[in-house]
Amino acid sequence: MKNRFTTTNPAMVLIDHQAGTINLARNIPRAEIGRNVRALARTAVENGMPLVLTTSLETEFQGPMLDDLKDIAPEAYNKRVRRHGVVDCWDDENFKNAVVANGQEEVDCGGSDQSRWHCFPINQRNGRRLRRPSGG
Repeated sequence: MKNRFTTTNPAMVLIDHQAGTINLARNIPRAEIGRNVRALARTAVENGMPLVLTTSLETEFQGPMLDDLKDIAPEAYNKRVRRHGVVDCWDDENFKNAVVANGQEEVDCGGSDQSRWHCFPINQRNGRRLRRPSGG
């Protein structure tokens, strides 16, 4: 089957899974978002998929990235791209470089409720196919 999901062709990108940002979600219970994000991160780590994490304004309302990600994906957590108020994450050169550097042909993208719209521009500008995991 063409375009079938495998763990060998995509990179996983998780955007703005931060304490304050998640509190803004109204369409999915916050606990469910946390479970889904942890599951996506574990899937990437356990299958050796490149994992890119990004946050925006961690010291402001958005707050820190979910603490669990420190334990689940310590390398990706320590390398996370901390954007400084750049709304469209693809406009942040550090983020763009992190996504491109993995060389994967697909980007599986999960964002907090507010940032899911980042996924399409990332893939359109990057020339990569988009798959967006649901629920987180």
